[in-house]
Amino acid sequence: MASQRRALLPMKIRFSLKDTLAAVRNAAQAAARIQSAFRAHSFRRRQDREASILDEYGISAGDIQGLSAMSKLAFRNTQDTNSAALSIQKKYRGWKGRKDFLELRQKVVKIQAHVRGYRVRKNYKVICWAVGILDKVVLRWRRKGIGLRGFRNETESIDEREDDDILKMFRKQKVDGTIDEAFSRVLSMVDSPDARQQYHRMLQRYRQAKAELGTSEAAASTSLADANEMGNDDLYRFQ
Repeated sequence: MASQRRALLPMKIRFSLKDTLAAVRNAAQAAARIQSAFRAHSFRRRQDREASILDEYGISAGDIQGLSAMSKLAFRNTQDTNSAALSIQKKYRGWKGRKDFLELRQKVVKIQAHVRGYRVRKNYKVICWAVGILDKVVLRWRRKGIGLRGFRNETESIDEREDDDILKMFRKQKVDGTIDEAFSRVLSMVDSPDARQQYHRMLQRYRQAKAELGTSEAAASTSLADANEMGNDDLYRFQ
């Protein structure tokens, strides 16, 4: 009896497990069927709703697809138009900015040129004024008279005595320089044999010419007159 009970116990467990699995399988199938039926019911209701909407507005499913395609195309064209408009605006702004910059730079260059010209003219006027003043001062100090610009001070009289002193000093310096130069030439003639011979020949010709002219007194008076005349010529030359 005990052994039979032990054999019946696993069979009961096996059958119970089989029944349990069958119940689970049936429940899963029932749930799947219920879900599919609910989906079909929802789909039919959605179709009925769409059909009622189409009947209300007079639009078919093909029209809806066409409208969808047209809306996509229109949206794409709108994007292209917007991008083209943005590109045109960007290029116009760049051109406008460059144009304004060039105009501003040209105006700045003109202003700088005017300022530089004004400074140059101002400095030129100052320099001309300074040169004129210096010219007048120097010429008034030297000559006490007319300058290079024709300026003449009528209130101041010309000091003729001072001019004569300056002229005499100039003549003295010129005559002294000429005498010193002639004396240095005579000294160089003494040191040079060729110069001595040339002077000797010239002296002989002079004596010969003097003998041909006449007596010794006439020759002496003639030589004295020639000497005086030569001296006067030299003085007139250096005056």
